Amino acid sequence: MIAMLLAAAVPPALAAPPAPDHKIVYSENPRARAVQDQIGFADSVTAGDTVYVSGVIAYSLPADKSMEDAYVRAFDQLSQILARAGVGWGDVVEVRSFHTNPTAQINAMAVVKRRYRAAPDPAWTAVGTSALLAASGITEIALIAKVPEKK
Repeated sequence: MIAMLLAAAVPPALAAPPAPDHKIVYSENPRARAVQDQIGFADSVTAGDTVYVSGVIAYSLPADKSMEDAYVRAFDQLSQILARAGVGWGDVVEVRSFHTNPTAQINAMAVVKRRYRAAPDPAWTAVGTSALLAASGITEIALIAKVPEKK
């Protein structure tokens, strides 16, 4: 009862606009953009010299020859997002991956990751999870990159 009274007495917060120096990149795919608008997220946000890339889901298709096919699709999409944000794989400082079956998936992801990012490696945290937003998703991959200094 008290919580209801307090909730009624406090006006709802107004949505805050992004800081003026943030560069926000949304999907170029109209269907994906509609989902972003509905849920409220962007492909990436650049704040200062740091680019935060939202998770991209690697998903399996019936025609896939191996799990690597799912990761190639995800890494290709991540490459496009990085490019639109003005950075590349060499600028990535952290990879965060959320796996529905980490022990079965980590080697396939590592093989594909190596095709996109050579050593020295970025930091990488791999976490197991019971499910992803996309039903056919096997792994969600998010990145953090640093914008290179202009020379």
